[in-house]
Amino acid sequence: MSRPSIPIANRFWSKVDKRKGNSCWLWLASISKRGYGNVSKIMGGLRRNVGAHRVAWELINGPIPNGLCVLHKCDNPPCVRPSHLFLGTQADNMKDCGVKGRQPGSNGKCRGEMHIHHKLTWEKVREIRARKGEQARKLAWEYGVDESLIPRIWKNKVWKEAKA
Repeated sequence: MSRPSIPIANRFWSKVDKRKGNSCWLWLASISKRGYGNVSKIMGGLRRNVGAHRVAWELINGPIPNGLCVLHKCDNPPCVRPSHLFLGTQADNMKDCGVKGRQPGSNGKCRGEMHIHHKLTWEKVREIRARKGEQARKLAWEYGVDESLIPRIWKNKVWKEAKA
């Protein structure tokens, strides 16, 4: 005897914290390393992880046209509230990412500890600057970064301190 099938919409929305007002609706189940909700979905006979925000869009608006992405107005990766989502191209997605300061080098906003792939902290950068003149290779190994980064930190080419 097989158990009764629960409609995907019921299963999906049961894993969402639907807050009052205009707040984000947060995905409560599986979350990716980048903070986006994950939904396991069978596609082409194979089980794949899909962004929960994409599934939310499809449940409310239907299929996502080929070549389009589902973007967040709220810039909150686990949000699946349909009114916070919109369609755009990959170019729109990158532009949106840059405007919101999440793209490396975008408008000078996404640098230092704000960069998603940062390995250093401001404290460690100040330590490296205080040790100017030591072997760059040794410092790079100690701090887990590429050797070419050390002289660029010393010369204030990267990890620039804000001018007061």
